[in-house]
Amino acid sequence: MLIELLLIGFLSIFGQVVLLRELNVASFGIELIYILAFGFWLLWTATGALIGRRSYVPTQKSLSIIFIISAYLLPVTVVFIRGSHLLFGGVPGAYLSFITQILLIAIALFPTGILMGLLFQWAAKRYTLAGKSLAFAYGIESIGGVIGGLASTLFLKFGVQNFAIAVIFGLIALIAIIYRQLIPVPFNNNQATGKRRFTAFLTLEGVILLSFIILLFLNNVVDMKLTSLNHPSMIATKDTPYGRVTITERLGQITIFENNVLTYESQGTTAEEFVHLSLLQHPGIESVLLLGGGFEGIVSEILKHNPLKITYVELNKSLLSSVMEFLPQDIESGLNSNKVRLIHDDPRRFLEKLEEYDVILVGMPDPLSLQANRYYTQEFFKLCKSRMSTDGILAFRLKSSENYWTPQLTLRIGSIYKALKSEFEDVVVLPGATNVMIASNTMMVRDPDILSDRLHKRSIQARLVTEPFLHYIYANDRFVNVISKLEEIQTVTNSDLNPACYRHALIVWLSKFFPGMAYIEIESLQEKIKKILPFSIPLFLLIIGVLIWIRRFKSIRLAVLVGFAGFAGMVLETVLVMFYQVKNGVLYQDLGILLMLFMGGLAVGAISVDRLIKLNKFQLRIAGGILGLLIMQCIYIIIRFRSGGCGTLFEIGCMLLLSGVITSGLFAFSTKVHPRKQNEIISPLYAADLLGGCLGSLICSLILLPIFGLGNSLMILVVISVIVLLLI
Repeated sequence: MLIELLLIGFLSIFGQVVLLRELNVASFGIELIYILAFGFWLLWTATGALIGRRSYVPTQKSLSIIFIISAYLLPVTVVFIRGSHLLFGGVPGAYLSFITQILLIAIALFPTGILMGLLFQWAAKRYTLAGKSLAFAYGIESIGGVIGGLASTLFLKFGVQNFAIAVIFGLIALIAIIYRQLIPVPFNNNQATGKRRFTAFLTLEGVILLSFIILLFLNNVVDMKLTSLNHPSMIATKDTPYGRVTITERLGQITIFENNVLTYESQGTTAEEFVHLSLLQHPGIESVLLLGGGFEGIVSEILKHNPLKITYVELNKSLLSSVMEFLPQDIESGLNSNKVRLIHDDPRRFLEKLEEYDVILVGMPDPLSLQANRYYTQEFFKLCKSRMSTDGILAFRLKSSENYWTPQLTLRIGSIYKALKSEFEDVVVLPGATNVMIASNTMMVRDPDILSDRLHKRSIQARLVTEPFLHYIYANDRFVNVISKLEEIQTVTNSDLNPACYRHALIVWLSKFFPGMAYIEIESLQEKIKKILPFSIPLFLLIIGVLIWIRRFKSIRLAVLVGFAGFAGMVLETVLVMFYQVKNGVLYQDLGILLMLFMGGLAVGAISVDRLIKLNKFQLRIAGGILGLLIMQCIYIIIRFRSGGCGTLFEIGCMLLLSGVITSGLFAFSTKVHPRKQNEIISPLYAADLLGGCLGSLICSLILLPIFGLGNSLMILVVISVIVLLLI
């Protein structure tokens, strides 16, 4: 059964990563979808683990059939997700309703999740009946997950598209099962049974395998057809480390989408508005640093100001290489100018280099995700300031509403404004459908006549930014009112550790479906929670009383402990994965390797504790030590967060590895000291672990992170962990 357990772990993580990427694109890159999907995956896997009678022991034939079904289901599910917008009657470019999106996630993850849970339950039963432990089976499955997470990451890193990865999933499942039949190891050592199993399925599986090989050769054509369901005028598409890039062309206009979100369209005036309104603030420009967005025509507009050099840093190399051949001639010639130095790097990492610029333009997307929010935090603005000349300026843009700001939109812009003001002496906000925000440590110009004179002297020819337009922008009463509003607003500073802007952007997104949420004020909600904390003491005492009462029933006590292990593991995993996105912005590519590291911890913890528990007198010490380790890890992560560290793949990976050790360690402890037989506790304990993880992902994504932020969410987990010590 070792091969089957390894394969289950491999396929579970491998398939999970494929589906999470597809759901993220279908939901326009909203990262909340990742966490909600984690929750549903765990829910369906737990359901699969509970299916059937506890005494039922499946045959090898039954396992083979489920593997074959799983092989087919993943590519079919990818097709379903790509076509979901049409199936549910969605309007092109618009969100499905919130309930429909939740339904989409639930339906998409249901088949594979159920089958993976059922497969583990069945394989573990056969394994434990051979005298092995459930904890060891859990560890073997986790080792398979490590391989699956690594494989899913490497495939994308080397240019294999997500649909092709789904087909490869099916091929691996089929090849492994055929190999298992070619070298049969009958459960009851009956050789005749092994031969019948071999002859019954080999021909059928060979035909299925051939169909998958053909599909793999045709995957590019199929991939293009599936993507064109949502983009009828599509001319190119590619999965990159940061998301899916899709390019469309209609009547000569080129449009670029990232994760189905419109990021650029040719023939517009957004680039000239952003560049000229910003660069006119500087009296004499020699060097300009552009962070992202060069393919929008920003570089061409900067060249009109005749700087000596332009450094263009592009985060997504695959994106730029994909769009270059489709760009209009003027934009392409601007990018190829001898004044332009093109660098492929993360803008935040590049800013650590000792170079100085007169102007820094941030052309990154709106902070609607943690990936984009990292370019609008106090830490980022501090980096920018350190690379600016004495009279240098920093400028970026934010999509807004020209005439009315909802409370959430005001708080969102206000949190960024507060971060900007914390680092710069003077800030100018030019309101409109898109706000242009300009900052400097010297007093900037607010007289439109001076700016018009600079426009004339530089011989700037633009369709929108003209002398009358400058007078309209700076003389409009909104120019004064918007600053007054931002100065008066009470909100927290947008930072890496407390991404307030993302929190408000998330609520703005939810308000598209539930309009009343646009008027929720998170800060006031936090204050209310602080005020009622003293009155929650009776609730804590009640919880403590319940836990003490549960101690009398060993089976229930261990199930609750396993459920808490899943809950704590998922909270830790969510916080660490989200913080990795804040620091690095490359979650789409590295999701597999992050899950791999967590699964590696699960394998180490399960196998180690299984071997460690030999003497009864050490059992309680081991469990108490694991909970103590959880508490210390949370405190360490909080300290590292607040010191500005804990952002590298290595350190986040180590923390995820340790989180996995803690989660599976508590699971292994519970299985070893459980009063019932190993094969009888597989369903209840494995399901408790998964349901606890489901609860952890949902509570963390919908309550803890939006309201309390990353660090405070871990503080809450510390308090809960201390209370759970009563179960030991």
